[in-house]
Amino acid sequence: MLHRGWMDLLASGPGRSGGSTPFTIFSERTDRILERLGFAWPRVDPSLLSAMVATALSARVAALRSSRMLAGCDDETVQAVARRVRMGLAPVGSAILWEGAPVDAVHVVGDGVVELSCRSSAGWFGTVAVLGAGEMVGEESLVGHTEAALSAEALFDDVLLYSVPTQEMVLLMDRTPALGRAVLAAVVQRMHGTARLVVEIS
Repeated sequence: MLHRGWMDLLASGPGRSGGSTPFTIFSERTDRILERLGFAWPRVDPSLLSAMVATALSARVAALRSSRMLAGCDDETVQAVARRVRMGLAPVGSAILWEGAPVDAVHVVGDGVVELSCRSSAGWFGTVAVLGAGEMVGEESLVGHTEAALSAEALFDDVLLYSVPTQEMVLLMDRTPALGRAVLAAVVQRMHGTARLVVEIS
């Protein structure tokens, strides 16, 4: 009735063109019937829920485990990050980050290619790096920078992103030193790669 608009037609009445019909669904009657039949809702076992969540996140965990941001982290840490991930798709040509714009999450590339660029003092944009699966962007937000240092754009095709809000990531890093070291190692590796690129161009 809701899908076909019949509720509005019934509410309109003769000579009226529309309206709404309030209604309430009561579950108490169902509960009483089930109780008479001897049915009782089972108690939830937290350990079973944890196993169910882990299974549901298995593909996400596998993708994150191969990322530089989580290199060397144990399964518990990887799963803790996976539980906080928001999956998203950046259409080809769209901006994931824009230099100088607010940044409040760390993004791990799940699939696709991302171009990093920045504006020169003369006003033109230059490519700094091209990233693939397992690389991260937005890591400057982890050290208090609220604006993106570089622009990040989906290149060639749509990009699958695993995004973790900055505040949640910082809390995880505070609790798990290995995660902080892995993030630092990924940033250092990126810096070394950029330095080699500058030397090659020069």
